[in-house]
Amino acid sequence: MTCLFAGTGLQLLTSGAHLRISSCSIIANAAAAVPEKPTHAGVPKSYPPHKNIKAPPALSMPKPASTKTLSKAETKLLLQARAAYWRRDAPKAIADYQKLLKEAPDHPGIYGELGNVYYMTGRYPEAAIAYGSAARTMIRLGHFDEAYVLLPLIGSLNPREAAAIDHHLQVQSKAAARKATAAPHKGTTPVPPSPAPH
Repeated sequence: MTCLFAGTGLQLLTSGAHLRISSCSIIANAAAAVPEKPTHAGVPKSYPPHKNIKAPPALSMPKPASTKTLSKAETKLLLQARAAYWRRDAPKAIADYQKLLKEAPDHPGIYGELGNVYYMTGRYPEAAIAYGSAARTMIRLGHFDEAYVLLPLIGSLNPREAAAIDHHLQVQSKAAARKATAAPHKGTTPVPPSPAPH
């Protein structure tokens, strides 16, 4: 679990389940931090390992957004969104994350954190959309292992979206593997065959 803030714990009531979260981030990488939620029929139990992906399928929340590629203004907005969530002002946190995504749309961690706010406040359809956007962005950026890890979480919220992302992930990871295999041969001069001995 990645700690982002120090301080007292936070208690939430979500879908009738009482959840106590420590002073660590809402962006936890442990299934234990996931509150109980309504189950959907047809939820995939697990995902078989992909040929080109090594990450094990496990129910986990996305990693927190990194500030390495964000400007100072974007980092300030990210911290503002996190602080709003910890003040239990989910509408403000959501608005800040959405504003930040307009400025940094290719940042999967921000979609993940927005999904976590939706998830922790019981807005599961919106959480599925945000997590799906995180996974699709990861795929576009070539971070196939990270996208694959999100499939069980997305599948628990929206099995159709998870299946669509899974298919897209398979197609893109296979294409990337073919490209990587073909790359060393590209630009090499073919060697003519040796003459046959007489």
